[in-house]
Amino acid sequence: MAKPIAALAPPARLMADCVTTLGGVRIDFDAWGVDYAYCCTQKCLGAPPGMSPLALSPRALDRIETRRWPVPFPLDLRLLRRRAGRSHAADQARGPDGAERE
Repeated sequence: MAKPIAALAPPARLMADCVTTLGGVRIDFDAWGVDYAYCCTQKCLGAPPGMSPLALSPRALDRIETRRWPVPFPLDLRLLRRRAGRSHAADQARGPDGAERE
C-alpha cells in the first residue's frame, strides 16, 4: 500500500494505526515506509491502559522539527521530544498553554 501512496504523493507521510496489532502481528515499519505509528497498551500488548507507544521515522522527526505552524498541546510531538527523559514536576504547575495555575 505504501508504494502506490508514495507514487501519488512523494512528500506524503504514512501513518499506521497499530492499536490492535502491535505485539501480535509482525510490523516492518522500515520496509513498509511507515513514518508515524501509534498504538495503545491495553489491546494486544495486554498492559495497563493509559500509555500510547509511538514510533517515528527520521523523515517524520524532520517534519516535526521543521514545521512552521502551531499545533494543539496534546499533539505537540516537538514539545514531547524535548521533554523526554526530564523531570516534569515543574510542568504540573502549568496549564497546556504554559500559564501558571493557581
